Parts: sequence; structure tokens; C-alpha cells
Amino acid sequence: MFLFLFSPLAVSAQSILINEIAWIGTPVAEVEEKQWWRYEWLELYNTGDTVGVLDGWAVELSREKIDFKISLSGTISANGYFLVGASEKIPSLDLNYKNLGGKFFNGGQKVVLKNNLGEVIDEIDASNGWPSGDNKTKQTM
Repeated sequence: MFLFLFSPLAVSAQSILINEIAWIGTPVAEVEEKQWWRYEWLELYNTGDTVGVLDGWAVELSREKIDFKISLSGTISANGYFLVGASEKIPSLDLNYKNLGGKFFNGGQKVVLKNNLGEVIDEIDASNGWPSGDNKTKQTM
């Protein structure tokens, strides 16, 4: 006779996704328009009904190899947003990642969200160009 014990590990229905990317920067009050490219950001969205913990998570930007890695920390509320940006001048910022400015390649790149175990949670493959957004109007993807 075999006895199987199952761990009481709860599986969360949470799903955190890459929601929006300002790969072209964004308008910022009191900053000259020609400098807006420095104010890049990306937004995550939690589609789940539980708080998500982002400690140890990362976003990787790559073309041929990893161009830049953003280490994440903090929490994202249920059905909430989490904004990572290049400056505290970006409204509603959750994580100020000062080195982010200029890291999104205008010609496109791959953006990968990984959890604290290094597993790919979401990715956008824009290696052949961003599928949306506009550099002149600063419309995001």
C-alpha cells in the first residue's frame, strides 16, 4: 500500500503581464521635448485577484543578447498596475529605475518578464520592430 501526501501549497490564480511600454519616452512637465526620450517606462498589470510580490523578478531587454536587465521589487495590487520608469518625474511611478532612460531600442527588441525562479511569465518579441507606438507623438505600445 502506498500513501501519497500532497503539499498544502496553494496555487495562485494571479497573472502578471507586460501591459504597456513607452519605448519612445514620454512627455514630462518642465522637461524640453527633445529630452523626452530619456523618460522611458514600462507598466505591468496584475490580472489576478491577489496581491503579487515582485521581489526577485526581472525584466530583460534584448536584441542579440541581453541589453539591459531591470530588477524588480515591491508588490502589485490585485487587478492593479505597477509602473517602472527612468525618473521620479514620471507620474504614478512605483519603481524608479534611473538607468532605464535610453535602454529601449527604437528599432525594437525582445522584452521578457521573469519571476523569482527565472521562469518566463510574459514576453513581447518586437525584434523586428515595435508593433505599435509612435516616436513623434510619444504614443506608447
